[in-house]
Amino acid sequence: MKSTDQDSPDLDMSAWRASIDRFDNEILNLISQRLALSEQVGKSKIRGGLPWRPAREAQLFARLVGRASATLSPESVERLWSTVIAQSLQAQGPAFLVVSRSLDILPTLARTFFGLLPTQMVDTDAEAIAKSAAEEGAIAIVPAPSDGVTWWTGLADMQTGGTNTPAVLAAMPRFASAAAPAAYAIAMAPRETSGNDSAWLVTKESHHDQTPQGTVLARHQGYCLVSYDAKAAPEHTPNQRPIGLFANPLKITD
Repeated sequence: MKSTDQDSPDLDMSAWRASIDRFDNEILNLISQRLALSEQVGKSKIRGGLPWRPAREAQLFARLVGRASATLSPESVERLWSTVIAQSLQAQGPAFLVVSRSLDILPTLARTFFGLLPTQMVDTDAEAIAKSAAEEGAIAIVPAPSDGVTWWTGLADMQTGGTNTPAVLAAMPRFASAAAPAAYAIAMAPRETSGNDSAWLVTKESHHDQTPQGTVLARHQGYCLVSYDAKAAPEHTPNQRPIGLFANPLKITD
């Protein structure tokens, strides 16, 4: 009696499964080695401060997405590497999210962007930002600013002329779409450029006419939040407070 495909031994499938198991072991070993290197980086630094480097992270994702095959979507790359990066951050020092309850979608956006970093929920945007200033390793997650969402005015009040203050350092979601970013991450970490960035300044409305090329995002009590291409941002004056420098959401090309 002639055998059918269902009766024949699954020899090819067994070989494929063995190859998959081998790759799984290799991937796990490589991740372990990456985490070990991250831990060594953390030990080599002066202790204290948040280990997150958002500009470097933005460059990393741009490179990884550019190299990914057609079968690995940008969203899949983000899910995989955000988890690895979260583990790496915790290997270097304290890092956790403080998510405002002011917008229901914030926890989901934060989890997608930051992987499995520990999360605290707080009631207000102001509380989240205060924790980013007061607690080592805290990253505040707040909704996009508007005339009615005014946390940006309080953040401007925190700026003292130095860089050791919280700032807007990331826009979420990571990938660009027709919609504007829905949330932002605020932390005390280096304000570095990725090469494709926005810079935010808070200024009195009466002084905005001096630098009209920016885009006004919000107004509140005589102040306005202005966004600039970071490469063309004006030198800030005593009447302007820089509150953000962050990579623009990554555009995915076909």
